[in-house]
Amino acid sequence: DTRYHHKRCRRCEVECCKTCVPGQPGEEMELCSECMPGYFLRQKGKKCGSIGKYMLGTIIAVLVIITLVFLCWYVNLACRPIVNDGGLRKA
Repeated sequence: DTRYHHKRCRRCEVECCKTCVPGQPGEEMELCSECMPGYFLRQKGKKCGSIGKYMLGTIIAVLVIITLVFLCWYVNLACRPIVNDGGLRKA
């Protein structure tokens, strides 16, 4: 592989990597020892994963749960019998 014989500075092949560890000559894989802010190491340094991806999923899950609770409450309220018809008509 000619990439390792030119002795030039180049970008790390692991996306979002802050500190890259080059592979041995003949190895294709580089490893990351430290990811950029907002990312974390995955697969023993072969990838950097986004923290925001998990935060967005968590926020969406919480909003879905809140919406379902509200809908259940509303359906429960709408299905209750009217106990004060005179007061309802006057209101």
